[in-house]
Amino acid sequence: MNCSVEPELIAVRLDRKLNSKELKSLLRFISPEKKKVIGNYYREEDRLRSLVADLLIRMVVMQRCGFENHEIGFGQSANGKPILAGTEGFHFNASHAGDWVVCAFDIAEIGVDVERVKTANLSISRSFFTEEEHNDICNAPDSNDRFFDYWTLKESFIKHSGKGLTQALNSFTILFSENPIRVALEGKLLENVFLKQYSLDEAHKLSVCASSRSLPETISYKSLEDISAFFSTISR
Repeated sequence: MNCSVEPELIAVRLDRKLNSKELKSLLRFISPEKKKVIGNYYREEDRLRSLVADLLIRMVVMQRCGFENHEIGFGQSANGKPILAGTEGFHFNASHAGDWVVCAFDIAEIGVDVERVKTANLSISRSFFTEEEHNDICNAPDSNDRFFDYWTLKESFIKHSGKGLTQALNSFTILFSENPIRVALEGKLLENVFLKQYSLDEAHKLSVCASSRSLPETISYKSLEDISAFFSTISR
């Protein structure tokens, strides 16, 4: 099945907890396997983030692909990246941290990363980033802020490729001088890889990596109420 997908970036702010009635109702719409994964999280906030990410993806699938919720199935690519079963031209990626859950959608591979900005051990950049990136961080007006620029951009790139942390963060270089931001691997500019940063709030950094220059223009925002209201209109 082909889906109608435009590049889109959706963010949900977790500004409250779900009450027991809401939680019980929303858990009905995810798979038993996902329920087990969520149940294994120790912290309540991690359980909420994971649940909201799954529901947000399902909501978009139903809206763009015409699936009923019970028809939605997820699998894995050869690299272990989550994919939507039975479709072509529908790609997604999710990330969550702090107060935010963020999902990106496109017709080709896409990766997204959101991180809560905190005080970083900047020596990490010497070991895990390239020398060029490390020097840029050290010379930046706000080195801590620059560190998280690189971190989210790099994470979005390895999530785009599906390789995850099997690909060393210092094996490629983020090129801020390019517009949009690009990636160099072994000194060569990668084709069909484009990155962009988005302003979420002062406490978080957000980056997306896509396969074309047609990156989402802006962030679309949904609330917990929006998600609850949507799922209240369907049976299972």
